[in-house]
Amino acid sequence: MRHFLLLVVCLLTFSSSFAQNDFRSRQSGSWTDSNTWEEFTGSSWQNTGNIPGEADGIITIESFMTISLSSTVTANQVVVLEDAFLDILSGGSLILTDDIGDELDVAIGNGSTTF
Repeated sequence: MRHFLLLVVCLLTFSSSFAQNDFRSRQSGSWTDSNTWEEFTGSSWQNTGNIPGEADGIITIESFMTISLSSTVTANQVVVLEDAFLDILSGGSLILTDDIGDELDVAIGNGSTTF
């Protein structure tokens, strides 16, 4: 019985780590290409026809992926994991809105820098 309860607690903790409309990169590519992203639907990560923006939840660029930005995008709560890259190209800009939570969190070595 203890093992069952521990399993239930772990599952509830894991499932509550993500919120509906959170995004994460599923491959390297352009920020404005929906094929670059997966969206959390409230119960699982799914390929999406959407691109992340200001009204969405946490936007995570996964390790070993490069997301390029060649236009202006407004977002909030962007996380760049270790060994991931956000490449802002000529003509591109990332506008971060001030809202609840950290606007930009960049993993560096064993720590992170938050803006």
